Amino acid sequence: MINNAGDLGIGLNTIVVTLWAGSAITAKQNVKLDTSQTGEDRVKYVVPDDGSALFVGVALEAQATTGGDVRVAVAGYVEAAVGDGSVASGEPLMPKAGSVFDTHDAGALPMVGVALEDDAPAVDICLSGYGLNLLGMIK
Repeated sequence: MINNAGDLGIGLNTIVVTLWAGSAITAKQNVKLDTSQTGEDRVKYVVPDDGSALFVGVALEAQATTGGDVRVAVAGYVEAAVGDGSVASGEPLMPKAGSVFDTHDAGALPMVGVALEDDAPAVDICLSGYGLNLLGMIK
């Protein structure tokens, strides 16, 4: 449990993992696995997401130092994620280039969560845990 969950804009039941930054990351930025690494480091390091199937979650804090810790929400409630201005409450979400969320299109990138409100452009979301599957944490 994270004692300052409210300060981070997450719920008490949000699943957060600590990974390493492969490059500079801003708070509330979507992050993906860093495939420029080698071996197992490819699932330990994250970089800003460009709207790919390698999406892991939402960075909760900025990390300017490569190799520095970055806490990432991978499932559950995240407040004020970045939408693209077209997301409506209840719509399924997919990552989009520019580290924003967009309405999920069937057959496109994986659905990674659901919008809990209309975006303006910030949107409260519930992540589905897609990133947990990528990280191998759910068997």
